[in-house]
Amino acid sequence: MSNSTKEHIIEVALQLFKAKGMNNISLNDVVKASSVSKGALYHHFKNKDELLIACLLSFWKNQSETWIEVPFEEMSLLDVINLLKVETANSIENFTSDHDNSFEFYITTLFSVRKYPQIQEFSKGFFNHFKNGIEKVIKNDQEAGVIKKEIIPSDLAQLIIATGEGLGVLSFAQIYDTPNEIFNNVYNQIYKSVTY
Repeated sequence: MSNSTKEHIIEVALQLFKAKGMNNISLNDVVKASSVSKGALYHHFKNKDELLIACLLSFWKNQSETWIEVPFEEMSLLDVINLLKVETANSIENFTSDHDNSFEFYITTLFSVRKYPQIQEFSKGFFNHFKNGIEKVIKNDQEAGVIKKEIIPSDLAQLIIATGEGLGVLSFAQIYDTPNEIFNNVYNQIYKSVTY
C-alpha cells in the first residue's frame, strides 16, 4: 500500500465530501468512487473520522499553500492586499463553481477546527504565520513612511485577516451578487484609511 494510494483515497473522498456533504458520504461510497478495495481503505484509515481528518487537513493545507510561501519581507501592504484580492477571487470562483454544497462544506470545515485538535493546531499555526507576515509588512511600511505611525500592526493584521474570512464566508453563502467588487472596495478602503 503506497502513499499514492492514500493520497488518491483522500483526493477522491474530499471531492465526494465537497459535492455531496460530509454526512451523506459513507466509506463504501469512497471505496466505489476511488476504485480501491475496502482493505486498502482500512489499511490507511481505521474509520470515517480518520479519513475526514486527513481530508480536512489536506483541504486546509491546500487553502493555505499560497500564503505559506509568500515572501512577506519583500512586500508592501499594497502588494499583500492585491494578492489577497486575486487569491480571494480565485478561491470564490473555484469553490462556488465546483459544487452546489460548497457553503455547507466550508462551514463544516470551520466547525472541524474545534472538533479535531490536529486541524486546530494546523489552523492556529497557519493564521499565526499569516498574521506575523502581515505585521512585518505593516512595520516595514511604517518605517518607509507609507502607513500612519499610530496604526498598531497586530491590530491591522487581524483586521485584514478577519475581513477576508468574513467576506469569504458571506461570499460562499452567495450573500453578495458581486463579491469580488465588494472585496476590492473593502480592501481599498482599509488601505486608504491607514496610509498617508
